[in-house]
Amino acid sequence: MDARDLRRKYANLVNEMRGYLERLEKEGREFSGEAKETFDRMEEEARSLREQIEAIERVEAATRAVLDEEARVLNEPEAPEVRVSETREYRDAFYAFLRAGRNVVESRDLYKGSDPAGGYLVPVSLESKIREMAAELNVIRQFAEVVVSSTKEKIPVEASIPQFGIIAEKGAYTEANLTFGVVQLDAYKIGGIIKVSEELLADAATDLEAYIAKKSGQGLGVAEENYFINGTGTGQPTGFLGRAEVGVTAAATNAITFDEVKSLPWKLKQAYKSRAIWLMHTDIALAVSLLKNDVGQYLWTLEQQITNPPRLLGYPVYTSPYMPDTLEADAKVIAFGDFSNYRVQDRLGITIQKLVELYAGSGQIGFRVNERVDGNLLITEAVQVLQMASDS
Repeated sequence: MDARDLRRKYANLVNEMRGYLERLEKEGREFSGEAKETFDRMEEEARSLREQIEAIERVEAATRAVLDEEARVLNEPEAPEVRVSETREYRDAFYAFLRAGRNVVESRDLYKGSDPAGGYLVPVSLESKIREMAAELNVIRQFAEVVVSSTKEKIPVEASIPQFGIIAEKGAYTEANLTFGVVQLDAYKIGGIIKVSEELLADAATDLEAYIAKKSGQGLGVAEENYFINGTGTGQPTGFLGRAEVGVTAAATNAITFDEVKSLPWKLKQAYKSRAIWLMHTDIALAVSLLKNDVGQYLWTLEQQITNPPRLLGYPVYTSPYMPDTLEADAKVIAFGDFSNYRVQDRLGITIQKLVELYAGSGQIGFRVNERVDGNLLITEAVQVLQMASDS
């Protein structure tokens, strides 16, 4: 019997008790003896029903409270997982270790970010500064799609933009004939060694975080740019030059014309032009800037060259020391396209290992810095290159 039935029975019994008392009064009977015993039995039954009802109500209230708490927990967004290297304790232990060494500081928090090779994850604040510095010196990272991952990633990619068109009323949709492939992004280790004088480390006024960020970011950014442009994809990131489409082939092996340069943007589909940039070596940019028309006027005007960045045919020009610097057979000397289709995948964490003994003779301490990263051009038609003619 549920609480509703008990309440109904309790209400009926109370009405019955009231009616019984009214009958006793009407009949002039005294409230004693058998009459009182009858009423007492009715009252005891009512008390028992009331206790049952209250017990059920308490259980129902407790059940509602449990369900409400479960609903609150289910609907409450999960707190983001805090990385070890994000904590203040880890950051303090890390910089104390860099300055004084593992044996001098309390390093229980530091061990949480250690790796099997003996290095330690840099604090998140330092990692962000290193990434920012690397981007300043890495033109590809500036325009690429940058993602962070903890695993290998297989990316299904289409080779081109799907072709849509008018659909007649009740007409069938034509399936786009797209070719799909898979690009796997891995994690290749890039790194090097920074040397710091013992005096610099001992100077408490030195902004060690800024120094490490600058030097690490410079080293990683420069190395990354080379691989993102020229990498083979075997044991290193895949450079875009090996995957970009050849939009224009020069007529000569050792010279280019402005008409050939001017033709390159027309080889890029309109969908990619809004974010397109030029990329070339400074020596090649100089060669383009010296091209003249038949009356001796420079075709790339001075007004376009002195803007920041320079603009060529309306599009910004960026340079890299890792683009081909010589007009020679088969060299891909100029690139033009939307580099947001190049994906850079950073693995979580940059690691630093302290080398105390290796450079002690010169009063220096080394810091071995490394990251794990990969990169690849996902859509090859998004970047077009001008390639020099072949010797054959």
